[in-house]
Amino acid sequence: MKKGLFILSAFTLVFGMFMSCGSHEQNNQPEAIDAKSVFESNCVLCHGGNGRAMLAGATDLTLSRLDTAGIKNVVKNGRGNMAEFGTKLTEAELEAVVKYVYAFQIK
Repeated sequence: MKKGLFILSAFTLVFGMFMSCGSHEQNNQPEAIDAKSVFESNCVLCHGGNGRAMLAGATDLTLSRLDTAGIKNVVKNGRGNMAEFGTKLTEAELEAVVKYVYAFQIK
């Protein structure tokens, strides 16, 4: 009985190590950025949740005609009363929030 339990335990240990190797590769994938959370943490105070608040001189994001490169430049370097976020956000967060803000535009 003890021999069978030992073999089962050894099999479980080896199988678990094998399975964790496969899932380890999946865990090395970059974590998806929640653009809405980045926007809410950094932009909503002036732009509002819908991009239209225009507080403290903020632009109505629905009326913006900037392309994604233009939006990235403004978010990264600031403009007018807007602070620069180039040193506060990671490149992945910056890219995610640019796409999120671009989606506010009325086409």
